[in-house]
Amino acid sequence: MLKFKNISIIIIGRLIQILVLVATLKLVTKFLTKEEVGIYYFYTGVVTLLIGLFITPIGTYFNRNIFKIKENMANGVAFLLLIRFLLILIAVAISWTIYILLDFKKYIEIKDFLILVTIALIGSNYITLTNSLNTLAKNVKFTITLSSIVVFGLIASVLSIYVNDFKAYYWLLGLYISQVLSIPIVIFLLVEQPINKFEKYLLKIDYLKIIKFITPLAFVSLVIWLQTTGYRYIVEDKFGVENLAYIALGLSISSSIFSAFESVLTQVFKPNFIKKISLDESPENRVKQWNIMLNNIMPIYIFLGVFIISNYELFPYFLLGSDYSSVGLYIVLGVFIEFFKVFKNHIGLIGHATYNTKSLIMPNIIPALSLIPITFFVDSEGMYQIPIYILLFLLISIFYIFKSIGKKFEIKLKIIPNLVILVSLLSVSSVIGVLFTDIITKIIISSFFYLLIFFLSVYRYKIIRF
Repeated sequence: MLKFKNISIIIIGRLIQILVLVATLKLVTKFLTKEEVGIYYFYTGVVTLLIGLFITPIGTYFNRNIFKIKENMANGVAFLLLIRFLLILIAVAISWTIYILLDFKKYIEIKDFLILVTIALIGSNYITLTNSLNTLAKNVKFTITLSSIVVFGLIASVLSIYVNDFKAYYWLLGLYISQVLSIPIVIFLLVEQPINKFEKYLLKIDYLKIIKFITPLAFVSLVIWLQTTGYRYIVEDKFGVENLAYIALGLSISSSIFSAFESVLTQVFKPNFIKKISLDESPENRVKQWNIMLNNIMPIYIFLGVFIISNYELFPYFLLGSDYSSVGLYIVLGVFIEFFKVFKNHIGLIGHATYNTKSLIMPNIIPALSLIPITFFVDSEGMYQIPIYILLFLLISIFYIFKSIGKKFEIKLKIIPNLVILVSLLSVSSVIGVLFTDIITKIIISSFFYLLIFFLSVYRYKIIRF
């Protein structure tokens, strides 16, 4: 269980990271034109795809087995980087095909595109390595390291556009270079012993087990990308890159806020989850620990979702320039998408815990089918339908999961406490919305009552437990 001091450091670190997120959105929309903002999301979409296909799966395997690897951490990290080096070569080769298929030549030369992709893929190694610090309960090191990396990344991006040009390419180039430079520092913090008998270590690895674990995850990453990011390329092709800027900004704000909180909750609860299922791998214990974590996180996401929806006009006002005031609708729809995505992702932990990652494929194929109606039925007057289609197919996916997993894996979500919390928050938000019109006043008063409801819920329903 985390000490109060460590929790305080985690919260402070996450606040710094959220402030960097706010500053990033503000500066991107200030320094880049609408067209360049759209191009920014055009670039990052492909980088996200390649990281999901070639970087994240082996990193997930690494952290799933971190307690087995930690006795020989230097060899484990060396193996991880070696495999990723080979995978990056494949990813860069594939990115050339993506460049042609998505017609990137409209915005960037092939040489610059390959440089950006290569640096981004190398830099992404910092994510797995910093997450390893967290999984090993090195919370202070993790928080300080990650906070420093994101601050350094923002500074590097701003310097890059000032030194070169106010283009999305140079913003991202500065960011990705800063991530590459951070990797040796993270390795130094993670690895305490030198590499020892690395050749023998390689011979003992069960490569077939790794392939069986990461191959379904790579496929799942592809279909998740299709459901969450694929729309960007349809919007750009049908409606232009400036319209992409509006919808991508709105949905990205919701996604970024939820991701920030998901990172905190993962940092607090997941190490304990991984440790306990590693010590006792019985099916009964996996079910028990999974349900404990589920009931810890869901009330917090209810608080977060209601807060964002109740104050949705705040985010364009503070985070973006006046030219983006119309993105509020996409922020609200994005909240519903992110809430149910978090729930679906938590169910995905079942596959990670049992090494049955194949079970994650179908639940993620279903939401990806939303690209079909988006491609054929959405016109320039109905771009708001895009997140609605994404949400609809996401709900169908969750229904499928309940039907397929519910019989084998008992889900014990505490309905009454969550329902009481939801009704209380909606009631408070409605009253405050009627009584007050000033945005700042509404936020201050609603935050007070939200915290009051939260602490009362913790006391009455014991919604947080370790």
